[in-house]
Amino acid sequence: MKGYPYSFHIALDGNGINGLEGMAGVCLFLFNPADNSYAYKIKYYQGIAAGHWVSVNPAGTVGFLGNAGQHLLFYDARTLDEIERVSTLRFEPNDTSLRGSTHLVWLGNDEFITAIGDYFYRFNLNDLSNGERLGPPAQAASRDETHPIEKISLLRVNG
Repeated sequence: MKGYPYSFHIALDGNGINGLEGMAGVCLFLFNPADNSYAYKIKYYQGIAAGHWVSVNPAGTVGFLGNAGQHLLFYDARTLDEIERVSTLRFEPNDTSLRGSTHLVWLGNDEFITAIGDYFYRFNLNDLSNGERLGPPAQAASRDETHPIEKISLLRVNG
């Protein structure tokens, strides 16, 4: 099998004019600059809409598909097969699906932080049903309180 030293993960939104309708997915684009050869694989995920952003953990084994479908969706970074998903509504309801968890920050290969509604949550891939809410709500933070984004910085530097 041919080797490709570069792999790019690209979020695919739905097929509707605004990207919110239809299934969201991921395109894995492989590239070899030695001979300009490439290959790609595309996978769509049932029940997930408005693919927005992808992120792969530091080990390059697990990908996250950020979306507006109120789910955290993780996939195998090599095969694109779905590994796990969890509804964010079990942690906090949102006033609109556009406030879905579209981005996350990896703290390691299994831990990450993402926004759900008004809060940041810390998760472990091995226990997605038990996210830990961090800090006060973003809009309630005052000058005397530690804002959730400052907590993330402290966790990253000191943790």
